[in-house]
Amino acid sequence: MSLWYLIWPWRTNPATLNPDGIFARYVGAIDRMSNTPPSADDQKLLAQSMKLFDNESARRNSIDSRAGAIMSAIGLAATLVTGVGFTVLKDVSIPPVARVIFLLGFMPSLVYLVRTMLLLFQIQGDVRRSTPDPSDLPTAPGDLRLIAEAPAGAVANATVLSVYDRRLACKIMSYTVENYKVNNMVSDALFVAQRAFRNAIIFIVFFGTVAGIVTFLNTLTPAVAPCIIE
Repeated sequence: MSLWYLIWPWRTNPATLNPDGIFARYVGAIDRMSNTPPSADDQKLLAQSMKLFDNESARRNSIDSRAGAIMSAIGLAATLVTGVGFTVLKDVSIPPVARVIFLLGFMPSLVYLVRTMLLLFQIQGDVRRSTPDPSDLPTAPGDLRLIAEAPAGAVANATVLSVYDRRLACKIMSYTVENYKVNNMVSDALFVAQRAFRNAIIFIVFFGTVAGIVTFLNTLTPAVAPCIIE
């Protein structure tokens, strides 16, 4: 991690967050499953696909809740920074050097807070994710398949399997893969927002402390009495 990234964190390239090779394997596995005849394990497959989808939904909720917490904190931080900052900058009793030092931390802090807020608006804005809908649920006439027929074609003893579970599981997994991509992008925005918010606090605290030390040292310097010539 470079020093420049620590000072000004940036978003990761989407191609790096969602590598084509990895997602091609996901899509290939789903295609193979969708083209495979149904089996007695299709109910387990559907259950596992729902588990993957629910896990990614929980990840999405975690991202949203963390972004909401930062949004609440940034409102308080912005109020304190601007309120204290303008009070300090207009106070003529504070040494000019101390006010300049405070200004050097005050302006970057405002920039970081604004950037954090813009990233949080993107996270909690129009983020489109995939989910099963009623059009995915209807059955089709060819959903049942007879296998392992008994001798002499005794259909009564045949095993009946449904392709419904397999088809629905593959659709759910396809939606989950799409949500992987979206949540990776949103999660990266959240990490950048957290680092920008961290830098805002560091700048205002560090330069505010230095300005306070300078002000304190200035009070220890004895005033030079004017020389009166009679």
